[in-house]
Amino acid sequence: MARLLPADFDLGRLQKSEQRVCQSFLDALDDTWVLVPNLCLQERGDAEIDVLLVSPTHGAIAVEVKAVVALR
Repeated sequence: MARLLPADFDLGRLQKSEQRVCQSFLDALDDTWVLVPNLCLQERGDAEIDVLLVSPTHGAIAVEVKAVVALR
């Protein structure tokens, strides 16, 4: 299981789509991976990485999560 950084980050603060993606990564990746959700890139907070995955052997992967809305 991947590690969350910070360890006490509340995934409930995220949008539902981001929660599902983060939980999937946490469950599927081994403990060499670190998952950093909701990483702000600027002090004003107007730019962020939804999920940053970091591995000592695979490098870093930035993930942008987009929600799919079903039309009825």
